[in-house]
Amino acid sequence: AMAALASFDEEIAAASHGHVYGAEFAVNAHVAAGFTHLSIGDVAAASAAFAHALEQSPEHPKASVGEYAIAIRWGDQASIERARLKVMAATEELRRVDRHAESALVAAGQNVAENHITDAVQILDGLLATAPAGPAGWIIPIDPMLAPIREHPAKLALFSKLAARAA
Repeated sequence: AMAALASFDEEIAAASHGHVYGAEFAVNAHVAAGFTHLSIGDVAAASAAFAHALEQSPEHPKASVGEYAIAIRWGDQASIERARLKVMAATEELRRVDRHAESALVAAGQNVAENHITDAVQILDGLLATAPAGPAGWIIPIDPMLAPIREHPAKLALFSKLAARAA
C-alpha cells in the first residue's frame, strides 16, 4: 500500500507540469490514494484525498463513492444518505450518456462501500457479459475502489471472464 501511495503522490506532483491530462490524472490519483488509505484504515487521509479530488472535479463518480464510503465509516445517517444519493445520481448520469462500463464500476463501488461484495461481483460479471469487445472492465483487478473483491471467492470466475475477453 505504501508503494502505491508513493506512486499516487508522484502522479499528483507531475500533474502540475503542464501535461494536457495532468489535472484529470491528479484527480484520479487522489481517488486511488483515498481508497488505498481506506483499505489500510486511515480514514482521515482517505477523507482528505477524496476532498482534494472533489475540489478539482465536484461530480467525480469514484470520488463520490469514496465520500460515501467515508460517510458509512463515520455513521452519520444524514451524510450517508446525501452521499448515497450523489453516487446514485452519478451512476444514472453515466448510464444516460451511454458510459455503461463506468456506470457499472461506480455501482459496484457503491456495493463495495456498503460491504455487499457479492452484489458488486454480480454487477461486474454483468458488465463483462454484456459489454462489447474492448477495454470494458480491464481495471477491475487493480482498481483500489474494488480491492475487497480480490478477497472474495467469486473473483476467480470474474477474473477468468475478464481474461477471456482479453484473448
